[in-house]
Amino acid sequence: MDIGWSLCTRTDTVQQTITEQLLDVFALMETWHNDHDNVCLHLSTPAGYAVVDTALRSGRGGGVAIIFCQHLKWSMVSLPACRTMELICMQHITASGPAVILNIYRPPPSSEWPSSLFFDELRTVLKTLVIFSCPVVVDGDFNLLVQRCGDSLSQQSTVVI
Repeated sequence: MDIGWSLCTRTDTVQQTITEQLLDVFALMETWHNDHDNVCLHLSTPAGYAVVDTALRSGRGGGVAIIFCQHLKWSMVSLPACRTMELICMQHITASGPAVILNIYRPPPSSEWPSSLFFDELRTVLKTLVIFSCPVVVDGDFNLLVQRCGDSLSQQSTVVI
């Protein structure tokens, strides 16, 4: 579920969705939260769940979080620092093996349409996750337009993704 444009106006909806659908994990992007003690993150988190997050760096938009069921075995995955995106990654350990969830928010570029740095950083992050040799779920908002037939960066995005 992409809630976009601020979590604060949707805390009840997020909590209700997690509870009614009996979800073990719920990824959020573009939360617009700017610190880890954000009240909206906590209002969105049902009892028995925890939340991990990456707050937006500056300005408006951005911010990612993962709400997860506390009784399951989750651990944070350390990733290389990225300048072009906000991300958070967790590993879930089960009896049948691990699984990884990667939640990404890439703000719309302000000048050059997507920079090649974004693709370099995304490749590095994905290569980092290969070592886990397990299923990886990637979700998020990449803010990419892939319909530009003659654009080299648009062609590059279809190869990477």
